[in-house]
Amino acid sequence: MNSLLDHPLWQAEDLGKPIPASPHAVSVAMPLWAHAVGYETGDPAVIDRLACGYPRFVYHPRVEALATACEAKFARPGEFCLPLPSQRAAEEACAYIGEGARVEAFGLHGIHVLVAPENTRDRAMTYWQHVGRIVSSRLAVAALETGPEDKISGAEAKANLRSRLAEIYGVGAENVYLFPTGMAAVAFAQDLASARSPARASVQFGFPYVDVLKVQEVFGPGAKFYPTQDAVSMDRLTDHLQLTPVSAIVTEVPGNPLLETPDISALAELAHGNDALLIIDDTVATAVNIDVTPWADLIATSLTKNFSGQGDVMGGALIISPKLGCAEDLAARADTAFEDLLWWEDALVLDRRSVDFPQRMARINRNGAEIARFLAAHPAVETVYYPGLEPDPNYDAIARSGSGYGGLLSFLPVDCATRSAEIYDVLRVNKGPSLGTDYTLCCPYTILAHYGELEWAESCGVSRWLIRLSVGLEDVDDLKQRFADALEPRVS
Repeated sequence: MNSLLDHPLWQAEDLGKPIPASPHAVSVAMPLWAHAVGYETGDPAVIDRLACGYPRFVYHPRVEALATACEAKFARPGEFCLPLPSQRAAEEACAYIGEGARVEAFGLHGIHVLVAPENTRDRAMTYWQHVGRIVSSRLAVAALETGPEDKISGAEAKANLRSRLAEIYGVGAENVYLFPTGMAAVAFAQDLASARSPARASVQFGFPYVDVLKVQEVFGPGAKFYPTQDAVSMDRLTDHLQLTPVSAIVTEVPGNPLLETPDISALAELAHGNDALLIIDDTVATAVNIDVTPWADLIATSLTKNFSGQGDVMGGALIISPKLGCAEDLAARADTAFEDLLWWEDALVLDRRSVDFPQRMARINRNGAEIARFLAAHPAVETVYYPGLEPDPNYDAIARSGSGYGGLLSFLPVDCATRSAEIYDVLRVNKGPSLGTDYTLCCPYTILAHYGELEWAESCGVSRWLIRLSVGLEDVDDLKQRFADALEPRVS
């Protein structure tokens, strides 16, 4: 990780290198804007160079190898295989695929295999990506090499993780549930809401991280979407709830990538006054900075991001707030439906990496605020999205005493249609998908998250030229100089 602080992967020749240099890296270098476009359009000049990708969007090489081994064992002509971490996950995927799909037992570590017609590959990837119940790279290695499972060490690591999260959130460890990805935690929260209020759609309030909305639309009864979080949207939501019962209101604090925070107290009043749950994803801010337990029934968070920091392990958690009236009912439902799919080796890594999580976040808070102020004052920057730049009563109402605003921000340069790609290409920071790493990580967010729906994203206020930045632990003056250099006008 130290080398990525001082020697980032930012040049064209770094295309495709794992970030970090680990066999379990969750990001991959895309140093040029054209690389991100090439990735989205399937350009072989880009795709063939990628050593890995974000594990829910791109099958890890070891997962692909496991799938190939499964195909040799189970597939008939015209079929493919996708390994999943449990029988239930495989059966869910099979039901989603429909006719022609079946499930086979792999015979090791609980893995079961979806076997399906070749023409349903994209549909299987939709399940993998949006639901997040995936086989991790470490689990895939263990399956391929018939490696043992150390259940005792795994149980100890998971107990440590639950206790650590419980202390941060101010809840009991029994209120914390661990998952193989953050999206799996979000999907489980949706499952709980749907079980409590069958057939009711949910509400997505505020422009979300792409899969948070997709999992509601594709794997739930649907979602009513409010892309902005202003008073007008709140009034429209109020009117909607008077006519239409919903299962839950889902929101992110702050939203990704525009870093807006809704009025959480008002959302909670609306949700609970209409017999719905309030579900909050606090990944961007982290529970070190905010406390939403007085209002949110369910809190989903990604452990892949700041919690672990180095970007080479996946994980997620769901917290049931004990402070609200339906906590007992939700806990009973969760205990019945929960399936422990976090592989023990991933739990060990998460445990080891998260010991200093609050201390790292304190420095990331400072660095994020410094860089946001620097960019906001720069004449080459038109707009910076960051909650700490102006008074934000909605964020401050849920902020912990002495906390900060995190390290995630987005910005638009002046003349962004011309300058965004130029600035991105010469910026000397690590460039690739994901966020929340201890090293600064940058990406052309809208291109990577919404390439097939750019006009829709822009209609929601998210420019295709947006540059998203996850600020890390580097020396902040050094970071400022890197941005100053990148923002200098290019001489043609």
